[in-house]
Amino acid sequence: MASTSKRQQTMAKRNREMAVKEKRAIKQAKKYAAAQARKGEPLNPALIPHSMRELLQQEAAPTEPADSAPAPPPAES
Repeated sequence: MASTSKRQQTMAKRNREMAVKEKRAIKQAKKYAAAQARKGEPLNPALIPHSMRELLQQEAAPTEPADSAPAPPPAES
């Protein structure tokens, strides 16, 4: 006989499920972006999840070194 009381969902299970949902959303957004790039059409931001927009913008932007100042010459002893 099954228990009629509801069991509380653990945080670990909730975190795992959220990670899977985020991973699926990222994969779908990447597929969409690649398809739009193949077609030569601009991305429609309404079709991209908010969390993925930032990632796509970071990938599209050229990466710059964090420390752009030249390194000081080594000290001679």
